[in-house]
Amino acid sequence: VVISPPSLDFGSGVAVGTTTSPQTVTLTNYGDATLNISDVALSSSNYIFQVNNCAAPLSLPPGGNCTVDVVFQPLGGGTLSGNLTFTDDASGGSQTVPLTGNAVVTGPLVSLTGIFNFAGQLGFAPQLIDTTSAGRTVTLSNTGVSDLHITSITASADYGVSDDCPRSPTGLAPSGSCTLTITFTPSATGSIAGTISISDDAPFNPQSVKTIGTGYAPVPQIYQPTVPSAATAGGTGFTLTVNGSGFATGATVNWNGSARSTSFISSSQLTATINASDIANEGTALVTVTNPGTASV
Repeated sequence: VVISPPSLDFGSGVAVGTTTSPQTVTLTNYGDATLNISDVALSSSNYIFQVNNCAAPLSLPPGGNCTVDVVFQPLGGGTLSGNLTFTDDASGGSQTVPLTGNAVVTGPLVSLTGIFNFAGQLGFAPQLIDTTSAGRTVTLSNTGVSDLHITSITASADYGVSDDCPRSPTGLAPSGSCTLTITFTPSATGSIAGTISISDDAPFNPQSVKTIGTGYAPVPQIYQPTVPSAATAGGTGFTLTVNGSGFATGATVNWNGSARSTSFISSSQLTATINASDIANEGTALVTVTNPGTASV
């Protein structure tokens, strides 16, 4: 296997937030057997690649070649290195092309710091639906060389954000910082992802904080008696009113374990349609309530 050129240098003075022209790497199989490429990867987020006809998995016959285009899009200043790696079944198992470029900061630059999970998200503990979590903080810093002008900071559904950051035309000076306080108010059960968006005049605008949290429903409680508390065997169907606490939107009234058409009135009242077939014979019915994501009670 021969790679040409063996390394890429994108030069110096590349402004943060800009993208260079692409440089092309060619991999050629000079062996007498098929080369099987299982992966093509970059080690740095300061570089972007287009695999062209090198998309893995790829079987490259003897004498065949493929190309990958690479551009330098620096996220910060300084000398920024990386590697373009081809993983294949040639001797050694992989080929690496070193990448280098030097970037300069020419204006404002946003840095967001906080305690994020492995996926880069700001995580929240499971939260009861329709209640608000304690705030979690993220620090926004201007690591650039001129004032940062912020126009808006907004949150997607189920999340809220407050901050002490200045708004344009007032700027956040170089080396200055401010704090975002983010809360989670789930409106439904299950995993809920969100985004805090920051609009400003820095590169990569808008910046964002990815959020993740899980909403859970309260455990419902039924207060006796139901209304009505009895019905005539063989009679017509009726509307059953169930009073209690902890009912969530989407809660279901069950009649002997089978769900019935239910209307959510409030967190303390539900109504359900009981069919004539449900009371065709004498007996006792078990009425339970199920909140989304919880067991019946």
